Amino acid sequence: MKELRDEELGSEKLSIETIQKFEGYRKHKMRDLDKYDSKLEYLSEYESDLLEHVKALEDDLMKFEMSL
Repeated sequence: MKELRDEELGSEKLSIETIQKFEGYRKHKMRDLDKYDSKLEYLSEYESDLLEHVKALEDDLMKFEMSL
């Protein structure tokens, strides 16, 4: 039982770290976008990049969940 609980806690920790890493990436990308006067020109590029990272985040979180 203890081993299972330890694995669960480890998985939760990895999930939290992965989400925080994504949030940091998203924040930096939004700051980069704010540098441009005409944000609409670059918005679709930033949006597609963030969507790729969201998909990767979802995959990683699912892997952590499935490992339990």
